[in-house]
Amino acid sequence: MKKIICFIICCVFLVSCQQQEEQSADTDLKEYQKLKSELVNQQQFDSDYPFQVRLQLNQLENKFTYDVIIDNVSTDMYYVKAITYGTENDDQICPNVGIFDNEVYHLKKDFVDKVNHFYKGIQLSGTIKNKQTIKVYIGYYSDKEKINYIENYIEVKDEVR
Repeated sequence: MKKIICFIICCVFLVSCQQQEEQSADTDLKEYQKLKSELVNQQQFDSDYPFQVRLQLNQLENKFTYDVIIDNVSTDMYYVKAITYGTENDDQICPNVGIFDNEVYHLKKDFVDKVNHFYKGIQLSGTIKNKQTIKVYIGYYSDKEKINYIENYIEVKDEVR
């Protein structure tokens, strides 16, 4: 009898965990779709932000790979979320960080501590058919307490900003 009760409790626990994971994945997907839609439709872009954004293009046969590099911050950035958009369609996931992954990303001037999720920079890579500008969304908190959320919409060309 104890084995049956233990088995039932384990089954309930497993079903509960699976439902929580599905809800979390659903929330992440909705956030991704919302951010991608906003980025695709964005027409006005920020020109002043406390970090450097670079775009590097490399040609591979009949397409280009792109790397968007976010670094050289001049302010603390906590729980960074970033997504790029070239010409990805609905079958392709736009390069992103801080949305689907369980990791958190922080950027702080002249400070790296990977154990505590502080990085020198963030790199997002994708592919495009033609040389073009890339749209970038970067959202972050300026404080550890998650009070002040800042969003930047940026359009980068194949050059240093």
